[in-house]
Amino acid sequence: MKDMEEYKKYWEDRSARQGELTVGHNSWNNEEFIAKQKEWINRFEPYWATLKRDGNTLDFGCGSGRLTKHLPGKVYGLDMTKNLIDIAKENDPDSNYIHYDGKTLPFEDEYFDSVWTCTVLQHIVLPEHFVEITKQLGRKVKKGGKLLMFENAALIPNKIHITFRNLNEYQNAFRDFEIELINTYVEVHEPHNLMIGTKIK
Repeated sequence: MKDMEEYKKYWEDRSARQGELTVGHNSWNNEEFIAKQKEWINRFEPYWATLKRDGNTLDFGCGSGRLTKHLPGKVYGLDMTKNLIDIAKENDPDSNYIHYDGKTLPFEDEYFDSVWTCTVLQHIVLPEHFVEITKQLGRKVKKGGKLLMFENAALIPNKIHITFRNLNEYQNAFRDFEIELINTYVEVHEPHNLMIGTKIK
């Protein structure tokens, strides 16, 4: 993808065709999508439980909100794809879902105690966009706050909508955090890293 407009159009078009399934793997049907969602909730709940229960939590790239309502604290779901935010609001009217421009995070610095991303940063394929968004995300977290990420780390060529990054690349992107690998899970034959970081600066 050559620029942000093409990037945003890709996800708007895909969400118009696939609806909630946009945030799943292209090969999943509705039953597989629902089963995977349940599997992920069971997998990630022990790690979500380590996040601050009375703090502000951001689900960055929340999509249709499939995991947002399971997060602790006062939760905000943020996504640049309006179709998905509309679905999230319809399915979960009691949560805070925000549509943004994909460029500027609409929160004050050090607003969040915790940030969660689930197969989101891997889809930021433009290098300059990845650098800018990760800088902004880092600034939005309070000192001592947590960054919990689940992202594709396959050692294969990048795709039009995915850039595969390893642990070291995320550590370099979030230099104000101590980031460690919790575990690696295989999803559709590709390794995905579950990582957690604590903001130290």
